Amino acid sequence: MAVLRSFLLLFIIVSMGNAGVDLSRRCPYGWTHFGLRCYKYFSQSTNWITAETNCQGLGGNLASVQHKLENDFLLSLLPSSTRSWLGAHDGVKEGQWLWSDGTAFLYSNWCSGEPSGGSENCLEINWTSNRCWNDESCSTSMHYVCVKDL
Repeated sequence: MAVLRSFLLLFIIVSMGNAGVDLSRRCPYGWTHFGLRCYKYFSQSTNWITAETNCQGLGGNLASVQHKLENDFLLSLLPSSTRSWLGAHDGVKEGQWLWSDGTAFLYSNWCSGEPSGGSENCLEINWTSNRCWNDESCSTSMHYVCVKDL
């Protein structure tokens, strides 16, 4: 099923390009187009809530991830060993992960043994050499990735 979803997404992306629609022009300067959204990596380190607030100030949210292709794309935006905030948290109810942009939490790429829970309520990408996800204390300072719709 996941392979079928990935194939369909790739088909949609290619079809949009073939339709003569240049969606990359619709992303603001410095943002990168993927699918139907625009993404931007920010190298300044900050805590999760400040990162989310900064993204909202730009008309978006911290990035959510809906499938492996999107996860791989986000990893391509990051310097190789740079841990970065994404927009998920389980601060409302332990173990119930939510994306700050309101999309459903259907895909995950947790590292082995993660999420570990406790006071680690925010999600980071690019943890360890496996470049997978980790739950981390929301007060930790790290880089972040914003997303907004076209």
